[in-house]
Amino acid sequence: MRPTEIMRGSPPAPEAQVTRANWRSFPAIRWGFTHTREMLPTAEVRRSASPTPVRSAPRELSRLGFTAPDGQPTTVEATLRETFGDALLVMHRGTLIHEWYGDGMSVTTPHLICSISKSIAGTLGGILAARGLLDPEARVVRYVPELESSVYGGCTVRNVLDMAVAIKFEEDYEDPAGDVARYRFSSGWDVPPPGVEASHQRAYLTTLRGTGKPHGKVFHYVSTMPGWWIDDIHENGDPKAWADGDLAEIFPGARYRSKWYTIDASRNDLAGIGIHGQWLYIDAASDTVIVKLATQPKAMDVPLDHRWLAAFRAITAHLAPR
Repeated sequence: MRPTEIMRGSPPAPEAQVTRANWRSFPAIRWGFTHTREMLPTAEVRRSASPTPVRSAPRELSRLGFTAPDGQPTTVEATLRETFGDALLVMHRGTLIHEWYGDGMSVTTPHLICSISKSIAGTLGGILAARGLLDPEARVVRYVPELESSVYGGCTVRNVLDMAVAIKFEEDYEDPAGDVARYRFSSGWDVPPPGVEASHQRAYLTTLRGTGKPHGKVFHYVSTMPGWWIDDIHENGDPKAWADGDLAEIFPGARYRSKWYTIDASRNDLAGIGIHGQWLYIDAASDTVIVKLATQPKAMDVPLDHRWLAAFRAITAHLAPR
């Protein structure tokens, strides 16, 4: 079902209706991720009254060809259409050079970015640290004392930024009664089944416990920068913590620091990644920033992530100085 066929009519056909019970399930997700404000209570974060103007010089990239990880030839546009892509934006040397929008999307359509939000939060953390308003080495409870009795009572802000808190949490998106489900009930994202209390975020956070291991040793995926913060991300991600962590098999040799991934340390690339196919990819060597939004059926789909990494590298290679 195409996004433009969902929630059409008054009332929509039963199979085309989106509710809080199904808005992140396929195919409803194809509508839900662009209409989140109609599904959940939200607060708008307004842009600056004087936003930085964006220069535009369109270039054709849709037909750019590359070899997918399975050895098959493909193109950027084919990959977008075959992987439930919703939007693609490419900036090169500060200039917007390419935009692509799928069904139901436009330049003004909001779209859920999932855990890319963490990378943005890590960036804001760097700004606050540069201004002396946040100490990454301070204990978390210095800023949120209510968490003293939780797993966060003994960890630092740096542990949280690097997702290296020794927390007892299993990120299984398929378990209807697991840790992810409880988190989503408390946040209001999902409707709890009968007999299960919804709770709220603050109460939920205080229930989280540790694994008994020290913080800062293992990467555990559960949740405008000053120059030194960018350098710190590139240089100080802990490869051993990554190798011992949850996603080592997906991105071998990667690192994680301040909510940003360094997928390939030899390239000094950075990435913010969200479930269901959200990517913010930055390649410093070619001065390129790529945003890709999607509504993939699976929360985590490794073959599609690897195909998109190949696409990003084909784009950056095409734009790199010759």
